[in-house]
Amino acid sequence: MRIEVSERTLRAGIREFLRHKNWPRDFHADFYARQRRRRAAGLTEEWWSRTVGELSRWRAIRPLSRAEVRRRGLRVLSRLDEAYELLPAEGTEFGEAKWNDLSELFDVTSSIKVTLRPSPVFPSKLCHFIRPDLYVVVDREATGVSERYEQSWTECSTAWRAAAPIHAALCRQLTKAAGVPLPPTYPFATKITELCMIGTRVLARTVRRHDEMR
Repeated sequence: MRIEVSERTLRAGIREFLRHKNWPRDFHADFYARQRRRRAAGLTEEWWSRTVGELSRWRAIRPLSRAEVRRRGLRVLSRLDEAYELLPAEGTEFGEAKWNDLSELFDVTSSIKVTLRPSPVFPSKLCHFIRPDLYVVVDREATGVSERYEQSWTECSTAWRAAAPIHAALCRQLTKAAGVPLPPTYPFATKITELCMIGTRVLARTVRRHDEMR
């Protein structure tokens, strides 16, 4: 399904997001601020222990236990930190980032949760926790998932870049929905793109239901 980044799909994505009572009304602004503070000293053991808890709350580690994910992550923590340090500098525009510069971190995070049915959900969420400005979350239920995250990421980056004339309007729309000032470090580009992915799916389902009723 083609991703449409527009005011229309953002409105639909925001409505769907807010329909989930356990999803934060500030669109994870507090969460991003916490994660930013936690990784200020790099990707340390303390950071990892706290992040495993967050991954569990985001329903990303099933069917593994927290203890197992923590153990697996500790085995590759130095590689994870090295890949993190090689990422483009903060402030790099999401639409201008290159997948080749991001793929190493994704590969390391993918190695933490190896299951019979590989999925990009866990690594996309962990990479998003590490650099929310560069990686978009994918989820089977909310956004839909391509088995190849690189393909989904490229489509998201292209869609965001194509919407450049309305970026400011989209940021205002999300800030208004959040009801609180969103800080300059808030990952507007990836969060808006994620919400537009959700909105695109919601609107497509509505059209299908309408067609089935005709």
